Amino acid sequence: MIAMLKTAVAISVLVLSSACAPVPVHRGAVERLQPATVEAVHAFRFNECSGTIPEAGQRGIRMFLHGLRLTGEDVIIASVPKGRTPTRDAERLGMMQQVLGGTPAQVRLIAERDFRDKCRSESEGIIRVVRTVGVGAECLEGEFGKGCSNARNLAGMVSYPSDTFLPRQTSRLRGTGIGGE
Repeated sequence: MIAMLKTAVAISVLVLSSACAPVPVHRGAVERLQPATVEAVHAFRFNECSGTIPEAGQRGIRMFLHGLRLTGEDVIIASVPKGRTPTRDAERLGMMQQVLGGTPAQVRLIAERDFRDKCRSESEGIIRVVRTVGVGAECLEGEFGKGCSNARNLAGMVSYPSDTFLPRQTSRLRGTGIGGE
């Protein structure tokens, strides 16, 4: 009787523990694509309680960007620090658009949105430039028949590797002649 009880407990534990095992999720070729990126970062400051960046700071930003030899495939992500008022925020966004306006790279401005409760003005922001240098497929060693071959082939056919990092903000289909380019 005790032997049967031990066997029943052992079987129950086995069944319950197998029910907790993670179910493998099938990942297709597109989900396996991984951009290979390099990045550069530059900190900047707005004048205290202002929507402007000092002239020396603007020059520093331009020199930083010029030294990177940007292309249309590069992405600039700039965090714009919050001001005390929505008007100040708009001034700061305008200043960043002015400073970054002449670059060929894609520009994304990130500004904090809030309800202005207990708001305080910040003055330092960060510019992050990301260049996608290639596309690979995330596959483990010996992983066959699970979409890896398709993913590797697809990675080799990607025309605009930067789109695997952050797609452009546009409705045009690049390279197709549809909607513009």
